[in-house]
Amino acid sequence: EYGGKKFLEMLERLADRRMNKQQILDSDEIDAEDGGYDGEEYQDDDDEGNMTEEERLQEGKRMFQMFAAKMFEQRVLSAYREKVALEKQEKLIMEEEEEERMKKLRAENQQRKKQMKKKRRKMRLLEEER
Repeated sequence: EYGGKKFLEMLERLADRRMNKQQILDSDEIDAEDGGYDGEEYQDDDDEGNMTEEERLQEGKRMFQMFAAKMFEQRVLSAYREKVALEKQEKLIMEEEEEERMKKLRAENQQRKKQMKKKRRKMRLLEEER
């Protein structure tokens, strides 16, 4: 689970960086429209308009990998939770069975004690009659 969390954190950071870059590009475009842009061209290799086919493919591949990793992580986490739930359920069933067994054993012991008391009482009565 630790390795999975670390991997997901890395993917989230990558996605956050991508979003931040896009926000910066968007704000630069707004500044240019408002006249606040100083006229210098802003070059960014990640700008989708200037990206080469290879860069677009790499970006798409990264996004797909992030999506696939997230889906995999969710499936693993779901399977783990299901396994833990089944183990807890089995443990509870075993505890209930043990409790029932102990109840039955106590009832048998009480029955045996009652029979022993009856036997002793009969023996006393027989001894008293003699």
